[in-house]
Amino acid sequence: MTVQPTSTTLSLGQTQQFQASLTGTTDTSVSWEVNGTAGGSTSAGTISASGLYTAPQVLPISPSVTVTAVSQADAQASASATVTLKDDLVVTVSPSTVNISTRGAQVFTATVTGTDSPPSGVTWSVNGIGRQLDYWHDRHEWHLR
Repeated sequence: MTVQPTSTTLSLGQTQQFQASLTGTTDTSVSWEVNGTAGGSTSAGTISASGLYTAPQVLPISPSVTVTAVSQADAQASASATVTLKDDLVVTVSPSTVNISTRGAQVFTATVTGTDSPPSGVTWSVNGIGRQLDYWHDRHEWHLR
């Protein structure tokens, strides 16, 4: 039994079609697992009955997962592939450094880039503390409170 491809690298949310090949049996049906879980999970990625793997939306602690095809005719017959997950999101804040006087204000802009339509929303924080953003309609600006 074999699985193709034997390894691949995917960005978060991307998909990969896997194919299982069995010989020596008339029953060539398989079930699919991700890291030993039938159908996978939201944290490691999911796989359909047809072998379509979907990478998770959040990079797991271990960025390497194992996709396994298990023969329906013989549960001892299996083959696996390795999926390496990558997070290529880059968040840039502009300006990167400012001096603001007491009661002063500064407008910051966050730009999110990456492959495959990255999310555009960001959560702002100051010194690691989440803050509320206010939108000043008359100035069309966001301000951190």
